[in-house]
Amino acid sequence: MKKTKEEALKTRNKILKSSLSVFLAKGYSETTLEQIAKRSKVTRGAIYWHFKNKKEILDILGKGQFNRLTEKINEIQGQDSSALDKLDEILRINVTALYDLKEFRDYIELTWFNVEKSQDKSLYQSKIEITELFYKVILKLIKQAQDQDEIRKDMDYNLIALNFINLINGLFRSYFMLQSHFKDRSMAMASLDQYLDLIKK
Repeated sequence: MKKTKEEALKTRNKILKSSLSVFLAKGYSETTLEQIAKRSKVTRGAIYWHFKNKKEILDILGKGQFNRLTEKINEIQGQDSSALDKLDEILRINVTALYDLKEFRDYIELTWFNVEKSQDKSLYQSKIEITELFYKVILKLIKQAQDQDEIRKDMDYNLIALNFINLINGLFRSYFMLQSHFKDRSMAMASLDQYLDLIKK
């Protein structure tokens, strides 16, 4: 029984991984379950055993990325370090994920460039929730860093947080659209460093 459950989980994960690859290659709206089954090397029936449709597959892929980010943020917030150090690390995990985690990178490319709002409204809502979570965490740490006299108090904390969101979003887009400038992470990290230097006391 244990082996059966393990095999089922392995098949499910294989389908999810293959689905992301097919979505990216074919486009979400053009992808069929037959194509996913072929890439996964499973039957169409196996797809339906694990998922209702391709929308559910996309939703689960999104939840996986959301949970990964939430887990990492909670881990950083629990560390015994200053608010500024936590802020610095939370900002950098996005750049690190972009360069080191292919699944994350593919998901960003898919959802930012290959899926329209009209095609999947739940995906659009999920992106809003991730951005809101990230914004609230950053805002909280900026307030704490100002209280700890680590960040300039003459700058509005809401504006600082929004600028960080814009910076991360801009770096993600630049990775795909200005690839000659972002072949390695040094340029992205330098952009974070420059803005952090502007707000430090």
